[in-house]
Amino acid sequence: MKYFPVLVLLLIFSSCVQSKIFPIGPSRACFEPTDGVVLAPFQDIGFNEAVKLEGIIQEELKKAGFGNVETAPDLEYEMLAAGIKDVDDPDQFYRFFSELKRQWFIQVDIVGWKNEGGLAYEQEDLGRKGSDPYYVSPQISNSNVVKVRFIVWDTQQDVKVYEFESQTTASGLPIPSANDEDIYSLNLSSMSMVLQKSVRKGAIHLGKKMKCI
Repeated sequence: MKYFPVLVLLLIFSSCVQSKIFPIGPSRACFEPTDGVVLAPFQDIGFNEAVKLEGIIQEELKKAGFGNVETAPDLEYEMLAAGIKDVDDPDQFYRFFSELKRQWFIQVDIVGWKNEGGLAYEQEDLGRKGSDPYYVSPQISNSNVVKVRFIVWDTQQDVKVYEFESQTTASGLPIPSANDEDIYSLNLSSMSMVLQKSVRKGAIHLGKKMKCI
């Protein structure tokens, strides 16, 4: 029983996590520390998850020196006062930002999602492995993958100034088997964790990329 806590920790972290950035185009602008930045509402996810993700982006941009980052709900009162009833209406949307002097608008969309975590199993063909020089052991795929796309808009010019994707992959780790024939892989990462890591990676990249040097 004394090894049980260690075993639990090993199981919890039973995944190898990697995050990568894929620029879609060059950056054509930069943020000043006092610039007004607004995050678009996240689509197709729960309210609590959206709040976490917005908090992650605000946290990382603040670390990068951009403290004036707001979310759309933060501006609800000002939107109503300005007569903005529908942010999906382009005319209302850009008039709102123009009047309130928020120059930058960050849109973050989930564009890729693969949920294959858990325990995966394959069986080695020991007969072929010992006799066939071209034999390849079966590969286990039980990865959780999330790709998010960041788009930065200049609301004063109504143009896209930077776009990139942040992808996080949590791959399963091999676990011991009682024999040479059975192959197991365990991945206990959650899709929520992978999504948050992907958004954080993107926010860190954005904070570095958009600095005016």
